[in-house]
Amino acid sequence: MRKQGFSLVETLITILLVSLVFGMFVLLLRDSFRLTRRMASKDSALRVTQVALDRMITEARESDALTGLPGTQLSLTKVYAADADRCPAPLSYPLPEGYPLPPPPVEIPFSPFANGLRRQVVYRLSPDGALLRESGPVGGPLANGLQLATGLSGLNCQWAAGPNLGGQELLLIVFTFMDGARLRRLKGMVVCPGTRRNP
Repeated sequence: MRKQGFSLVETLITILLVSLVFGMFVLLLRDSFRLTRRMASKDSALRVTQVALDRMITEARESDALTGLPGTQLSLTKVYAADADRCPAPLSYPLPEGYPLPPPPVEIPFSPFANGLRRQVVYRLSPDGALLRESGPVGGPLANGLQLATGLSGLNCQWAAGPNLGGQELLLIVFTFMDGARLRRLKGMVVCPGTRRNP
């Protein structure tokens, strides 16, 4: 009786087909991982740039003067947050009946616009594409260089043209960065209610 089985040619053809299918699956899996990594990198660049833009907008809203606009950096002055504790805290109410009220706090002379209590903050783009935030006393040296984002190719801050906002200014901030192989822009606008427009 003759044994039934696969011939050598049939076995080789089967191995070749299985190898071909497995190779295509590996290539598909590799391309999928590469695309996932690229998308994650794009999302990360956009997220970091958005956080930096939000911080700039918040500080521009809190500022009392913006200087050096239009340009490739944002320079502003604001009340130094560490001096907020100089204002006495209000008493918590209701107090128990018959509770002796404490003496009123000693009045501390406090002028938020005195240069000693204000900080100068500068956002600028370094030559390697990093957004830096530096701060220091008004008229003094800047320090504390904090890197907020990397991979940027441009920063433009300018007053936006538009309708009269009743003494308020509309600031436009535009970041330019590479999103994969595409140049992309991220824009933000903020109304600066208390800002003096200084050239």
